[in-house]
Amino acid sequence: YKWTADATGIDAGGACTFDDDTKANAKVTCTDDSNAGTFSLTLAVSDDDGGAGSSSSTLKVANVKPTIASLTRPDGTPLPTTVIVAGTLSIRTTFSDPASNDTHGAEIDCGTGTYTPIASSVTSPFAAACTFATVGPKTISVRVTDDDGGYDIATHSITVKYNFDGFNAPVDRPNTMNVSKAGQAIPLKWRLTDANGAPVTNVVAVTIRAKDQSCAAGTTTDLLEEYASGASGLQNLGNGNYQFNWKTPAIYAGSCKSIELVFGAGGLSYVDGPHAFFSFKK
Repeated sequence: YKWTADATGIDAGGACTFDDDTKANAKVTCTDDSNAGTFSLTLAVSDDDGGAGSSSSTLKVANVKPTIASLTRPDGTPLPTTVIVAGTLSIRTTFSDPASNDTHGAEIDCGTGTYTPIASSVTSPFAAACTFATVGPKTISVRVTDDDGGYDIATHSITVKYNFDGFNAPVDRPNTMNVSKAGQAIPLKWRLTDANGAPVTNVVAVTIRAKDQSCAAGTTTDLLEEYASGASGLQNLGNGNYQFNWKTPAIYAGSCKSIELVFGAGGLSYVDGPHAFFSFKK
């Protein structure tokens, strides 16, 4: 027995080979697809009396898309679920493709909805990075495409946040329970910076979210020493410092609350906290 393969039309560098071309039930492996055409396989036979013959068959090999195995940090550890605004996240992508003759390109979408090229030719693993200019939930997408148009996409969800320093006096941070009069305006003070330590100065709105809290949560209590006048509102004090005068509802009397801040709006918002515990009295 003798098997031969005619792989005319295969991409340069590709080939079809047999595990043992001298046995009738040989296994053929092709390192690339047949580009919508077919390959020809021929088995020639002869006996010890000089008899000979052959038979041919066609083989169509379809492309198999690459498969992304993982998105990780460069050291192989899992990607974080949060990152500070203006920060850069380095990403390591590993993938496989049964077609060893295929070449691959890669693109990345850092949560903007638009893919940008990483490289026109990559091998596994390859490196990429995202830098985030705005806060809120983002979906990172990496797309690997082979030279036949097959592709795979892997995603990772991440929340981009401000670096929050607060609350500051007169409000104490957890686990102290701040004791306050219900119905008063409480001055909530904090500072925001980015991943480079630069002050964030462009916040124009924030939402205060109060959630029911066990009154036993605070290990110590502290009577609030300062109240603000007027209604609720955000003040930009400069250099990343902000104050929000939180007008508390009178119906909070006799209850305890934990306080979170909601930055951003709609689908681009995220919740930061809790940053303080309050016990309200009449």
